[in-house]
Amino acid sequence: MQRAQAQDLMDDPFETFKGVHVKLSRDTLAGLRIVLFKKNLSLQQFFEETASLLVNEDPKVIRIVDDLVMKVARNDVDKIRKYNKPELEEEILYNMIESQNPMKERGPDKDDE
Repeated sequence: MQRAQAQDLMDDPFETFKGVHVKLSRDTLAGLRIVLFKKNLSLQQFFEETASLLVNEDPKVIRIVDDLVMKVARNDVDKIRKYNKPELEEEILYNMIESQNPMKERGPDKDDE
């Protein structure tokens, strides 16, 4: 989405918005604000565009998200290994994999009723 299009969406009085609260470290937020200020962009414009790119499955943004998923998974495994109990590690890993299974039954669909 072009910057002008994003601004048009924000100026549309009939567009509905939802607010979100995001916790960032002071250093990250300060650095982000500096970068965006130098480029004459607001935090709102940045997050709206980034979210739009993700929702529209932009390959570059999807790659960043996939990298983050792997980073979080590695951190989870490292936390598990701190217990140094193989049986606990195996059970927790199995539960993590099961919770991410897209084929897992989620109960009856509303459409089936």
